[in-house]
Amino acid sequence: MKLLLLLLFISVNVAAQNATNLMRQSQDRTSAGNSEMQSTISIHDNKGNVRVREITTLTRKTKENSQLLIRFTAPAEVRGTTLLVYDYPDKADQQWIYLPATGKVRQIVSNEKGKNFMGSEFTNADMSQLNLDDYTFTNLGRTEYNGTGCIKIEAKGKTPALQNEQGYSKKIILLDAARLIPLREELYDRNDKLHRELLYENYKSTGDGKWVAWKMTMNNVQNGRRSTMTVNRFESNAAQPEQLFAPNALGKK
Repeated sequence: MKLLLLLLFISVNVAAQNATNLMRQSQDRTSAGNSEMQSTISIHDNKGNVRVREITTLTRKTKENSQLLIRFTAPAEVRGTTLLVYDYPDKADQQWIYLPATGKVRQIVSNEKGKNFMGSEFTNADMSQLNLDDYTFTNLGRTEYNGTGCIKIEAKGKTPALQNEQGYSKKIILLDAARLIPLREELYDRNDKLHRELLYENYKSTGDGKWVAWKMTMNNVQNGRRSTMTVNRFESNAAQPEQLFAPNALGKK
């Protein structure tokens, strides 16, 4: 009996490690280094109305963290609004937002991470990478999605506080089994009911082993709304000035 329990413990532990390793590889393959892209966000409500936003996104990698800057360029009512994200490998991310209407930079606190990002179905938390050490990953086996063989992985925040902060109890992630890139995510609310689903489409290789999804759609299955982010232009290995990624520089032109 003891041997059986030991073998069961080892097999469960190995499965968890494998799932974590798969997620680490996936994150590496979809994490751009220094890059610049221009995108369109289309925000659809449940009555068929659509609002369109244009954004420019810059990314920069340092020894300490990965940095992401999203600046709204159109329409006029949101132009200049800027989000800055610092993702760290060993601690919680940091986010700041600049709103032209106030002329001030404000740090986004942890209980705001689960809130909608600029009226879309994406959240502030969706703008950050998963800190893999904060999650427990489980390999749920093989499945098929749109004719593609996939690995199904469950991701759960290790603490209730993290789950509350992120706004969901767990994610179910479908990774393309060959390329180890995400094709679909299901996000479940704190009552374990499906809340949102994220679809990744039109992947393109950057030529250096990285992949970028040129279309991402977030469907809110509970309220019938959806938001689509479509990449119009992408440039990898784009040199990014360090000073652009300072919180106190967000409101400067």
